[in-house]
Amino acid sequence: MAPTYASEVFPMALRGYLAVYLNLCWAFGQLNSAGVQSAFSGGTTQWSYRILFALQLTWPIPLFLILFFTLESPWHYVRKGDHDMAEKMIKCLPSPSQRDLAKQRVALMVHTDGLERSLSENTSYLQCFKGH
Repeated sequence: MAPTYASEVFPMALRGYLAVYLNLCWAFGQLNSAGVQSAFSGGTTQWSYRILFALQLTWPIPLFLILFFTLESPWHYVRKGDHDMAEKMIKCLPSPSQRDLAKQRVALMVHTDGLERSLSENTSYLQCFKGH
């Protein structure tokens, strides 16, 4: 969900950096996991596997604290039809240019959402397997 959220909320200039940072976090997480598994693979006590589970369960706590302070995506509100809240969320974003053009941004989002809905009408996965 992080790449989608970043592409909807972050300013265009920061999206590339955030995408690279997310990939970097995945790589460091895999390296960290390999190191922890390597360190405890020779253990013969019950703590050899319990520590691995405990380390996995420590990450959700700070993530939930961070998520508590994040803004809702304005696209979420546009798709639900609540354009006033979408405008309010855009005004909460740190970019002054986005705050000044909140009404225009919501209008563009509504238009884009309408296009996406019209393109997805009468489509299904079954059509991928039908011949022309």
